[in-house]
Amino acid sequence: MPLPQLEQRTPTTIADISIQLTDYIAGVDQAEYSIQVLDQDGLLIKVLTGDLTPHLTGVQKIALQDFMSAIRAQAEAEILP
Repeated sequence: MPLPQLEQRTPTTIADISIQLTDYIAGVDQAEYSIQVLDQDGLLIKVLTGDLTPHLTGVQKIALQDFMSAIRAQAEAEILP
């Protein structure tokens, strides 16, 4: 009797993409990504995660740093006495 065959799953859709930006008070910034990959039936195959920084251009890194600085300044102005 033959063994059952595994169902072939083909990645067909990128679902949710998440980016987490962290601005540490010590001055080390971090950007991480999470990408959901779905198969032909809409079922999750895998969630890919990793460091976003190597995939950014110099201009994009500067823009993210500026954005994080602006968010920090706004938080300090609106939350701290």
